[in-house]
Amino acid sequence: MPEEEFRGVSMFAVLPGPLEPLQAVDALLTTARELARELSGTVQDAKGMPFSPQRIATLREDVARFQSVLNSSALRPAARDPA
Repeated sequence: MPEEEFRGVSMFAVLPGPLEPLQAVDALLTTARELARELSGTVQDAKGMPFSPQRIATLREDVARFQSVLNSSALRPAARDPA
């Protein structure tokens, strides 16, 4: 890899998935940071801006809300077909 040049690498996570949503996002961010360090790159958001601690906090809050909705909908009984 040292001789190669990468203009960009996109990473994403599918939620829900095999991990809890916050665990998946944390794992994704850890992997992105490690890859950026290895490639002498930066981690950026969808607009090409550096991923700041504030942006990471906002992302985690959004995912926590998503996880909360997921958990609350899992507790509700499924709607039954009146037929």
